[in-house]
Amino acid sequence: MAKAQKGKGCLPKLLTYSAIFLVLAVAFTVIAYRKVGGSEGFKRWLANQTLSAIEKQIIADKLYEVPKNELKNTFKQVKNANSQGKTDLKKLYQFLSTYQRRFKERKPSVDDVNEFLGQLRSTVISNE
Repeated sequence: MAKAQKGKGCLPKLLTYSAIFLVLAVAFTVIAYRKVGGSEGFKRWLANQTLSAIEKQIIADKLYEVPKNELKNTFKQVKNANSQGKTDLKKLYQFLSTYQRRFKERKPSVDDVNEFLGQLRSTVISNE
């Protein structure tokens, strides 16, 4: 009989800790979402992550005919412009998607990479 009055078990504690964890997770998600600038900021952040991944992939492919400095500078310019909201995001996503689809299975040629870099440069909106 002493055991029956001792407590209700671990279920209330589990539910309490689960609720606290859920509230903290939602709060963290909302803060992070606002920090990146809402849906537009998240799209731009995601595009920058994709650009970084493609840049690493191109560098790993060791296309020596493409100057590494030009490659890095182009990606840096596009990422900076994208972070500042000075890119045509729809066009950028289109080029990124096309590049990933075309070169998922095969290594790009030097001409393919140069064409892609030109496309990336064309997504930057100038202030003029």
